Amino acid sequence: MARDNITVPFGYKEPAVKVKGTLIMLDSFDDWEEPQLSKLFGLAEERAFAKVVFAPQHEETLRRMKYPCDIPFYKRIKNLNQIIELLQPHTDYVIDEWEGKRKKYTPIDTLLRFLVDKYPGPYFVYMNDWYANVFANTVEFEAWIKRLRFFIDPRFRSPLHPKILNAAGRWDELKLFE
Repeated sequence: MARDNITVPFGYKEPAVKVKGTLIMLDSFDDWEEPQLSKLFGLAEERAFAKVVFAPQHEETLRRMKYPCDIPFYKRIKNLNQIIELLQPHTDYVIDEWEGKRKKYTPIDTLLRFLVDKYPGPYFVYMNDWYANVFANTVEFEAWIKRLRFFIDPRFRSPLHPKILNAAGRWDELKLFE
């Protein structure tokens, strides 16, 4: 296979740090505080992610998932914004409120498809063990585990689904809540 020749000006040096991909955060963000977010942004800088996308889930989605959360969507967004502004991270971030605009149940697959179409890849997804087990029970999980890399937080200490354990090379453990 032939290589294409490229021309560069004399003295050109490649950029030292290459930013890569998008880290998608799927959670309710009801009890997130400064320590968790500072660990998260530390990871984002260490791994040189181009963007961190926070995707809070609407109350209807959480209710259908049987996820315990009593705080309304808009309050969780406001709290998350306040904490992030205090941290002043160097990594680019966005809080995607698409699910709040829908105001109804959104399957994880639909939300991921929307975010993947909107932001540049490669994609890394953070989920706690509860979310990961719910997602592993869906039919679409097999296709998504091949496209994405996951960070799973053993926050609730629930045993992981066998499909997740079979794909051990596609996810890493990330403890933000300790």
